[in-house]
Amino acid sequence: MALKNSRDNVKLKKALLAIPNLEVNQQLINLVNNNKSKIFDSEINNKATEEKIKKINEELENIYINKTVEYNPYKDMGVGGKQSFSTAFINKKGDGIILTSLYARDRTRFLLKEIKNFNSEKELAPEEKEVLKLFRN
Repeated sequence: MALKNSRDNVKLKKALLAIPNLEVNQQLINLVNNNKSKIFDSEINNKATEEKIKKINEELENIYINKTVEYNPYKDMGVGGKQSFSTAFINKKGDGIILTSLYARDRTRFLLKEIKNFNSEKELAPEEKEVLKLFRN
């Protein structure tokens, strides 16, 4: 029997009190009240748990995963090795950045490109496109 409101609770108590054995009546009333509070506490805990799950899911959307491609941008010149790289830090929505480091013996250049929905407003180098492709697979 579900207790919808305090009026139902009062009706139930009156019905239980009409039973001749007072000790049994009081035990039944206590049992009903204990279970009612447990149900109420359970509903509160469920709401709190649902809120926590919602917050965790929102946080998961903002976690950035990184992928890296290493390469030699100067292989056409016959110099260098795979000491340059492009690393993408992208969340589930496809937003983030690509950090590229171009290494040469006498200098190193760093480039940073913003990514929105797996696209960039700036032109991407082939290696940067390759690192973005890793997220789509």
